[in-house]
Amino acid sequence: MFSLLAKKNGVAGNYVHITSRTDWERVLDNLFVIAIQGWRCGLAVISNTTKNDSSDERGYLINGLTFRMNRNIPDKLKQSLRIRREQFEQIFELTEGKAPDFSDCYRVKNLGFPRNTLLFPIYGANGQKALLVFGGTFLKRELVMRLGKVDKVLLVGDKSNTVGADPNHRGFSFHKSSSPSTKKEEQPKAPPPISAKQVVQTPPEVVKARLLYLEDLPNRSVQQQCELERLDAYVNYLLRKSF
Repeated sequence: MFSLLAKKNGVAGNYVHITSRTDWERVLDNLFVIAIQGWRCGLAVISNTTKNDSSDERGYLINGLTFRMNRNIPDKLKQSLRIRREQFEQIFELTEGKAPDFSDCYRVKNLGFPRNTLLFPIYGANGQKALLVFGGTFLKRELVMRLGKVDKVLLVGDKSNTVGADPNHRGFSFHKSSSPSTKKEEQPKAPPPISAKQVVQTPPEVVKARLLYLEDLPNRSVQQQCELERLDAYVNYLLRKSF
């Protein structure tokens, strides 16, 4: 689906998610911010690398695993995500060359993950590997839009145009290292509200965009919360018709 799907070793049909970026740990920090933390279906980033210190952007290979967990998920769920290194490697063996189950992600059974978990495997240029772990009731309808942001991170060739990598920051922003501009950056416009009468006539992609916007608001008003629940119910109705 995405352009980050690349052919490995020239073997037709053997597709993997590869990034050529050398700032591997910065990539993982970015992915954690935009795809895991702050999203109810984002669970964890699991990798076979770690950092020398907080400023290390490249990282190095380790015998164990590093877990970046969504702070908002229950402790019991966090524990179930702490797989062993052998299981981690087995996931890559089982998924390499296989067609994805849903939106470039894979379902892998019998490895201890909760039901309905989807895995997004990523390869680095020097033996690095990572898994984005997703799960939850509303996973399918939100995943496609989130992975569009993942695509941008993996394909950026250097740090001059990438996402801010502070894992404690809930949002994300693009910045460039060129000379500073005095022109104020334009903020993207919020999708307009959708009333109960409008929702059926509104294109599904517009409804989803508004829904994701409302979910990302740190402080919703009562009116916005009612709209969120209404749109949520409508999208679930569309999903039941399409799956």
